[in-house]
Amino acid sequence: MQCPECGGEFLKKKIVHSERHGINFYVFEDTPAWVCSQCDGEYLEPEVTKKIDYIIDHHVEPEKYEKIPVYSLEKF
Repeated sequence: MQCPECGGEFLKKKIVHSERHGINFYVFEDTPAWVCSQCDGEYLEPEVTKKIDYIIDHHVEPEKYEKIPVYSLEKF
């Protein structure tokens, strides 16, 4: 499988995927993805995105919570 952005080769890896929905921020560890060996572009297969959508839509209890810092670059 070739990357449509740079032509590099996609490799199957597990990544940390994050998404923002409104004011909520979600982190998904151990996410299977295709990752470009050249530009690090990521592609998630439809069955993976369906799992992510299910977790978000059904408010599945997370395994853990983490605090993350948030910065505004307008202040720098």
